[in-house]
Amino acid sequence: KHKKSVPLLIDMLNSEDKKAFAAIESLGSIQGKAAAQALLQLMKSAEPVRCNEAAKQLTNFKSKKITKALVEVLTHNHTYVQIAAAHA
Repeated sequence: KHKKSVPLLIDMLNSEDKKAFAAIESLGSIQGKAAAQALLQLMKSAEPVRCNEAAKQLTNFKSKKITKALVEVLTHNHTYVQIAAAHA
């Protein structure tokens, strides 16, 4: 039932920080393919703080694709993003 809110949450990812972080957290708890894709894209392209939060939320998903993406982020140029991926 919560998956219906995923498109709205994805739209919120580019909002001001409080809204974006709420959307990131919500996508992490809802899960599903669309949520995972949005968080993966954000993790690879966003500024470091949002990338870090996306990496943290992706730890809620259990998939080889997401694990591979988190491993790839271990080479990110911001240390705290690397740490978030390593803790996944």
